[in-house]
Amino acid sequence: MDVWAQLLPASPDVLLALLDAHGTMGFAELAAPAVALAREGSPVHEVMAANLDFSLVERIGFQFLMPYNAEVYTRKEWWRPVHVGDRFVRPDLADTLEELGEAEQRALAAGGDRGDGLRAVRDHF
Repeated sequence: MDVWAQLLPASPDVLLALLDAHGTMGFAELAAPAVALAREGSPVHEVMAANLDFSLVERIGFQFLMPYNAEVYTRKEWWRPVHVGDRFVRPDLADTLEELGEAEQRALAAGGDRGDGLRAVRDHF
């Protein structure tokens, strides 16, 4: 399976352009399942567990070199290994997606159309 990486900030712009050109839903409606998944979490799978299988020295380095990433991926427990089946949650991502949806809703409440709402999401991001 080929996996293509996305680079920020271009990927949200591309996603919103595709949604504007080919979609029928608004951003908030489309993002709702992602918000729920980020809040509720999902089980860590084997690949993720293997990618985060750091030695203690690597964990300490991860904590100092990329503190936010370490906080997200180790749940603020940098000393504890990540295991298959652990629940992985992303509350900050959920908050960000909700904030973007709220920007869309404000544009719509101000009398804008779907396109205005999507532009508001892009501008807010």
